[in-house]
Amino acid sequence: MFAEFSATYRRHYEDRHQIKEGQPFREYIAALNRLEDPDGLPPGKVTQISFWFLNDEDVLVGNSRLRLELNEYLLNIGGHVGYDVSPEHRRKGFATEILRETLREAAKRNIDRVLVTCNEDNLFSRKVIENNGGILENLVVEESTGKNILRFWIDNRKE
Repeated sequence: MFAEFSATYRRHYEDRHQIKEGQPFREYIAALNRLEDPDGLPPGKVTQISFWFLNDEDVLVGNSRLRLELNEYLLNIGGHVGYDVSPEHRRKGFATEILRETLREAAKRNIDRVLVTCNEDNLFSRKVIENNGGILENLVVEESTGKNILRFWIDNRKE
């Protein structure tokens, strides 16, 4: 299932946070598990939990990553949450639901203010973030790519 999910990105010439061609699945899962263990984190990484999302037909359509803290890069560019929907399942509402469910997981971990970012030219992602309560704080430029990044904060406190 995950191999097919990853293959959808390759078919659309997208290099995402997915398993690489020829990488054993167990190796990929081990790398994800290392990011969940605060004692075994690689240098420069923060504790991160990954989630996979299935549609009603049990097809893997997307994933998300919840970062439990922010380092300098994540505070400026990456945010608490990253999410992806496979190219073949986009524009069907999955991204909005994936972010919503990831915010619920953040609330369980007492993350009251959640930073979510997107490229300025990614209007679909901007709409997803705004639909989940995102309030634009500012625009920053990612120095390594020159891309404009929009930074949104979501009030994640339980009412």
